[in-house]
Amino acid sequence: MGIIISCSVAIIIIIACFIWAYFEEKKAFNNGKCPRCGRSLIQITEDSQGGKLYKCPKCKYKVWVSYFN
Repeated sequence: MGIIISCSVAIIIIIACFIWAYFEEKKAFNNGKCPRCGRSLIQITEDSQGGKLYKCPKCKYKVWVSYFN
């Protein structure tokens, strides 16, 4: 019985970490607007797993995004 509870807690923690990462990435992307200067972010590159690198042309803010691919 103890192992079932331990596995359940571990699964809940893993799911919570995925949810947290999703919202942190969404906050960093800021709907495609630079959080520092407000300009639109430009996609620079895409990795082999679908993650995209966005960069602000003015202040050079960068963010990797993979949650909405």
